[in-house]
Amino acid sequence: HTPTTHTTTILSVGSVRCVKDTGFYLWLENVASTSGIDVARRAADNGVAVVPGKHFDAAGHDSPSLRVSFSNSRPADLVEGARRLARALVGEDVQK
Repeated sequence: HTPTTHTTTILSVGSVRCVKDTGFYLWLENVASTSGIDVARRAADNGVAVVPGKHFDAAGHDSPSLRVSFSNSRPADLVEGARRLARALVGEDVQK
């Protein structure tokens, strides 16, 4: 995924870059060493739904990226979702 010209980097932590995409989305780059699919699975296991970058690549190649939607969410839910996603990014299980 190549962010459109209207995107803005809003946060960089280590190698992870958070890019404000259009509307109610964030594009997270470099979320894993190789696969956004693996991180998306861990996030789902922790109760957070994200979309791997593979689904935004014209050729369908996997990439270490995720798209996150935050529309229709309460602020408290966003905080909890971010906490769970952060745990998934480092391979920890929130449910422990």
